[in-house]
Amino acid sequence: MSNILYNGSSDGFGELCDGYVAYAKEVISGRSFPDIRDGLKPVGRRIIYSCSNVKGIFDSLYKCGTLVGRIMEIHPHGDSSVYSALCNMTNNYRGMNVPLLDAQGNMGKIHSTDSPSAMRYTKAKLSDVARDYLRDMSACNMIPSEEGEGFEPEVFPVRFPSALINGTSGMGVSVSTSIPSFNMLDVINLTQDIIKNGESNKLITPDFPTGGIIVKDDGELAKIMHTGKGKVKIRAKVEIQGKEILVKEVPYGRTVEGILKAISNSEIQGIQSARDSSGINSTTLVTITCKTLKAVESVLLQLYRFRILQTSFASNMIFVEGEEPVITGVYGVIDRWLKWRRGIVLKKFTKALEGIAVELPQLDYFIRLIGNDVWRDTFVDKVVHISKAEGKIYLKEIFEDISEDVCDWITSRSLVSFNNGGKYARRYEDLKNL
Repeated sequence: MSNILYNGSSDGFGELCDGYVAYAKEVISGRSFPDIRDGLKPVGRRIIYSCSNVKGIFDSLYKCGTLVGRIMEIHPHGDSSVYSALCNMTNNYRGMNVPLLDAQGNMGKIHSTDSPSAMRYTKAKLSDVARDYLRDMSACNMIPSEEGEGFEPEVFPVRFPSALINGTSGMGVSVSTSIPSFNMLDVINLTQDIIKNGESNKLITPDFPTGGIIVKDDGELAKIMHTGKGKVKIRAKVEIQGKEILVKEVPYGRTVEGILKAISNSEIQGIQSARDSSGINSTTLVTITCKTLKAVESVLLQLYRFRILQTSFASNMIFVEGEEPVITGVYGVIDRWLKWRRGIVLKKFTKALEGIAVELPQLDYFIRLIGNDVWRDTFVDKVVHISKAEGKIYLKEIFEDISEDVCDWITSRSLVSFNNGGKYARRYEDLKNL
């Protein structure tokens, strides 16, 4: 696809068009769209990375004001936008199938328009799932942060196709993305099937964090699987108790307040009242009381028909990979993630092997030294009573081919380790048995 908007004779207008294209690409790749590899927008990635550098963040809750301050060191776009994104990633907000933060306090709710409490009142920590974003950081490509102060991950080496599990939406310049969420187990099973067979024709159904019931349409699901474009119909999950319709789960995109307002503005005759039933321990979000028992079925059908308890989600799966936009379906996301993940694993083990190539000779000389009582005692005596420099000289006398780096490594070991080798002896045996 060409990036040229104008190829006429006006230099000024040409520069204006080039600037527009550059701005559009920056908004898409730098703010609004998630990366296909780790499923995060830049703000989400910076939230996880900044929090991971806070001591004890997996075990202890920290005030959100403190965390937001740390995040803004590499994401200088205002504390309110950072805090809003942080709230959306918590288990309290319930906007993610797999939340990356555990929170304490009012973080808002995806099914409500109520705002979260001020950041000085709320606390958060990283969830256990966030560990899977951080386990292979040795293979992570670090890039300069936005303002050049320190470094941040280009993408996290996440261990599952998270771009499909925690769907999102985003608005760029003249383009938007709407990515549905899928059940984590369904995505992992599909990924395993593709790894095993090279491809798959299985269909998986979106699973939105607000719940609700998907009206299954295999044709539309197939479009989403192959192209990323398609529509799914979502209905509220309800329970009938006498004259009452209890709304247990709202369709994605609806709020409790929006449903009540729509009912108030509707012309459905059989409704006596509708009230907000959501609360801390409530399992019902909205209670709709009908005038008679006979009216219940008719009222429910009208609530669906007038799209008060029903929505349509138009999937348009656009991601970025680096700085380039990618339009693809579910199968394409998994294929791209697998190719990238293989590179991460290769890079990880290559680094590990390089480390072993350095570590093994060090341990070999060390074990040979402590295995000879005379060599060991003489070396320890020189280090303790004369200097480490004398110890290095002695090492070069008994090992003619020993390098300066290995000498430095051995002389910097604690004296206790020279008794029986301790952890170094165990490590040496483990490496020999690889």
